[in-house]
Amino acid sequence: MVSEAHAAINTILHRTILDRKPKNSKLLTLKADPNKANHTGTVFGFRDKARMTVGRGIAFRSIESLDDNEGQLTHWTPNPCRYGKNMGGGIVSGFTEDNLLAITTFFIDIDFRNAYARDGYARQHDIGLDTIIDGTIFPTMVLQTDRGYQAYYALRDPAFVKRHKDGRMPVISSAKRISHNLKECLAKRLPQVDLGANDFGIARIPRNDNIVFFEPRITHQFGDLQQWSIQYDHQKRTTKVLSAPKLRVVAGGKQIDQAWFGQVLRCTEICATGKGGGVARHNTALTLALACYQSEMDQTACDNLLDEWNTRLTHPQNPRDVARAVRDAYSGHYAAASPRYIKYISDNWFDGQLTIPPYMWCKFAKPRDERKYSHVEEWAADIMIWSENNIISPDGEQLTVRQLCQELNLSKASLDRALTYLREHNKITVITKMGRNGYTLIQTVANIYAQLVAKRERSRDTYGSGLVFAEWPDQGPVEQPASMAEITRQIDLFFDTIDPPDARRGAG
Repeated sequence: MVSEAHAAINTILHRTILDRKPKNSKLLTLKADPNKANHTGTVFGFRDKARMTVGRGIAFRSIESLDDNEGQLTHWTPNPCRYGKNMGGGIVSGFTEDNLLAITTFFIDIDFRNAYARDGYARQHDIGLDTIIDGTIFPTMVLQTDRGYQAYYALRDPAFVKRHKDGRMPVISSAKRISHNLKECLAKRLPQVDLGANDFGIARIPRNDNIVFFEPRITHQFGDLQQWSIQYDHQKRTTKVLSAPKLRVVAGGKQIDQAWFGQVLRCTEICATGKGGGVARHNTALTLALACYQSEMDQTACDNLLDEWNTRLTHPQNPRDVARAVRDAYSGHYAAASPRYIKYISDNWFDGQLTIPPYMWCKFAKPRDERKYSHVEEWAADIMIWSENNIISPDGEQLTVRQLCQELNLSKASLDRALTYLREHNKITVITKMGRNGYTLIQTVANIYAQLVAKRERSRDTYGSGLVFAEWPDQGPVEQPASMAEITRQIDLFFDTIDPPDARRGAG
């Protein structure tokens, strides 16, 4: 029987590594040899955090190898790399950003102060619901960690990385922006989100003893997340007051001459926890080293400067970690210290009082109330706001088209365009009945998902939706669980509602 951990790993990797071992496989050989599949790479696994810290792990090229180590690993690289190297002594290398083969998932760390704080949160909240981003981006899986959770948002298909001749990797750049916006948006609801975590580095591996929630059919298109990220950036710009400046590094200026650099160097209270998992000592050391690199400081001088800074800390880190931060900064993969990370340091250690680099003006779109026409995305946003405030029943809200137009102050043509847009982006389901007694039934996908999670809580192996699933028949005081066939049928109905199959497929 396939374990839940195996199913989760398969859902995330999408055949980006081999199905069976190239040598000494225990699986039967198939007609189509899986070892000849294109676009396969390597993932790295680690047996505990101590080994992970020093890079002592295992390079896996197949799902079969991961299955052989099921339950023995604690961390892995869910986004596969092109290759992995065994450096001897159990040390592996290759899990770097420029070696990524594909982006298969986004993941977000949610770190509490300790396990007690996490368990206290779990008694009052549902982490499956709280990790829904912007009401439309649902987690594929949520794992429990030592001090919190890790939410995975798996892609439906891998986004393969291609390096251009000039060295640019557009997929990585776009994925970084998506990851940043996902974290920032979720942090508005969950301040415990670790904004400084590596976007495509090492994460917790799914195990049968740490999976809190998992639904393999909840996946996302990379293009849809790109569009959401662009829209999210647009909303951030338009909601800012015109006088609010945008953080930019002044071209040609040396970052070591800026006020924030000296303030961080003089701070001695930066320690490992980052006040609950934010930017801590290592990220701060890397940010300082990048400022030195941008300012064309000699690498040896930077090494000495950061070594003195580390010595002055109340809780200094291992000098080798500081040296590694300097090495990374001077590797040529970066240009300068990121204003975003400078702001994270300010928020974590200076209560937001750090002097950020100089500002530059940016252009804003004209506010909606000053324009004659609205965009379809704005009409769609109006409908979503109305739905959140008015759809209370789990069965959705039933209205005539005329009533809906009056409620939203839209023409019928505008309403049709907005509903089509929302259906295409899987944000609502709309059922229309024609005729004299016709009506339009609206149900948000977020509401359907909430019912799915609620059903799962009632019975660990049972998923359901209030829209199309009947309540289980009672036999005395104990509720009778559904058969596996019935559960499968109900899950199919739920996902057909939000993503109907193409009727033209399978006609032959």
